[in-house]
Amino acid sequence: MSAKLKLLERQMVRRQERIPVPPETSGGIGAAIEQLIADEVSQRVTDATEKQTNKRLDRLFRKPEPYTDYRQLPQPLPVQKPFGPMTMTVTRRDELGGIQTLEMATEGSDRLTICEVVQRDGYGRIMALKMYRQGDLPPPIGGRP
Repeated sequence: MSAKLKLLERQMVRRQERIPVPPETSGGIGAAIEQLIADEVSQRVTDATEKQTNKRLDRLFRKPEPYTDYRQLPQPLPVQKPFGPMTMTVTRRDELGGIQTLEMATEGSDRLTICEVVQRDGYGRIMALKMYRQGDLPPPIGGRP
């Protein structure tokens, strides 16, 4: 046998001969206190994990309670009424005949909206409007009151 194999064999024998040292289990006060602390900590942890619930999952899988009165039934969502027809009146045109300002009013309502054309594209199509409600109208154009 070579020298390296003999060396490995001796190391293996030494490792097998070593006896692991058992943990110290003395009956001292320190060990008893540590055991009490460990027991109390594990008890508190188990109590906390039992109390802790996932509220979202509980809400998802909870069965709804049966209705006992007609007033407990969920109310249907209100149906939105469609907008009434809107009248549009052109009040001013620019030098090329395009719309410069127009007034919009919904039938049956006293609210008035004035729209002013702010931007047009190269083909003359309206790209941006500036809308004014009845309460926040701009000052009159041209100095007229």
